[in-house]
Amino acid sequence: MKKHEINYSGIAFWEFIKYLDYPIRNMALIKAEYIGNKYQKNFEIIEGVKNVTELAKQDIYKWGDFCFIDYKTEGTIDDLSDQEIAELLYLGHMFKPLNGPFFDVLQNRLAYLAHDDGWFCKLFCKGNRTFTSVLTGKIKAAAENKLHGNICTADEKAQSMLLDLAEQGFLIDLDTIQIQNNRCMVDIYVIGKSIVIDDLLNKKDVFKKNASKRYMLFCDCEKWELLDEI
Repeated sequence: MKKHEINYSGIAFWEFIKYLDYPIRNMALIKAEYIGNKYQKNFEIIEGVKNVTELAKQDIYKWGDFCFIDYKTEGTIDDLSDQEIAELLYLGHMFKPLNGPFFDVLQNRLAYLAHDDGWFCKLFCKGNRTFTSVLTGKIKAAAENKLHGNICTADEKAQSMLLDLAEQGFLIDLDTIQIQNNRCMVDIYVIGKSIVIDDLLNKKDVFKKNASKRYMLFCDCEKWELLDEI
């Protein structure tokens, strides 16, 4: 994470919404093909948890770029200045902030900039748990599917350990989850951060083989534990 920025692949928008540890109540779409019926300052806005959940059911991949910011209070989009509107449009167009990804008038907690839903996302967020809650939520769901049973939610210590690894750049292979004595074992490979996503998806085994470090994440109904393997 650098300046509240995280780049990742493999988590779709519906998963982000499902596993986030708080509900997104209001969104302004700054780049998307979705057409609804509510606009402010020419931004398509989605207000209410139910409407955000409905949006997550759309085929977002077909839109290409999908970028939004959240905001705290309904109606505040109308309070944006011309400069702030320009900065939001720049954010969605360039996938980077002109001055910063957070706007006082909106009190936004995140800026979500995705291309080809599930393929690439750049996330700016306030608070580390925004990303780690989504990441551990996806791992938990995959592990439970493999185990055919429930496991516990990752605690703060486990999320902190995963965040530390994220600083180095890692690959988590959920396709190779192993089950032993009612525990799920998940391989994590440290591969660095200067990665081309297409290369990673097409040459996953090569990246795993050349990883600088490998860890094993254990999770069961009682705790999550990260062990240093190499």
